[in-house]
Amino acid sequence: MLMRHGERTQITDAAKADQAMLTDSGIREAKRMGAEVGAEYPQVQLFHSPVPRCGQTAKAIEEGNDSPHLGMINHGPNEALFPPFTPEHVQRFQNDHLSHYDDTGFVRAWLGQTLDGRHYPDPQQAAEAQLLFLRERRRRYPGLHLHISHDCNILLMMQSFMEIAPQEHLWPNFLEPLLLTMTGDDGITFHYRDHETTLTVKNDAPSTLCEIRSA
Repeated sequence: MLMRHGERTQITDAAKADQAMLTDSGIREAKRMGAEVGAEYPQVQLFHSPVPRCGQTAKAIEEGNDSPHLGMINHGPNEALFPPFTPEHVQRFQNDHLSHYDDTGFVRAWLGQTLDGRHYPDPQQAAEAQLLFLRERRRRYPGLHLHISHDCNILLMMQSFMEIAPQEHLWPNFLEPLLLTMTGDDGITFHYRDHETTLTVKNDAPSTLCEIRSA
C-alpha cells in the first residue's frame, strides 16, 4: 500500500514545503487508521518518507493501534519514498512561470514531461526505482505494508503503470492509498479507486522494467 501522509498544514512557500506538519485532524485520522489496521491484520510493516509529516503519520498509526495481537514494525524513513524532485525544482518552476506556490501545477507539468529535462528528474526512471523498492520490501518482510509517502509519488505510479494522467478529481486525498498486490515472482496488480491494472514485470533490472506490459 503506497499511501499519502495525513492532513497537513497549508504550504505557501516551496522552499519550506518539507516543514509543513500534520494538523490535529491529520493526527487523529492517522490514529484511527492505526486502530482499523490493528483490528484487521496480524502483522504490519511501516515505511515512510524522510519528510517529517510522513514520520508523524507513521507514529500516529502506531499510537492508534490498540490490538494486542498485532505485530507492527516501524522501519523508519527511507529515501525511496521521498518525492523524486526537490523543493528547489518546484521553486524553479514557480519562478519560470512567475506564479505563486502551486505544487499541483508543477506535478502535472513534470509528469507531462513539458519541463526542461536537463533540470528535472525523469519520471519513468523515478517510477521504476520506486517500484523496485516496493517489490524488494515485499520479498523481505511479511504482512501488510504501509509505505507513507506523497501525492506526487502515487500519481507517478498511476501514470507510469496504469496510464492514468494526473487529474483533479483523481488527486489522492490525505491517507488515501494506491494498492499493489504482488502475485508470484512477476505479477503486480495496481488498484486505485475504481481503476485496476495488472502487469507482468519481465526483469528486476531498472533498464528492463520499462518492458512492463498489460497481462
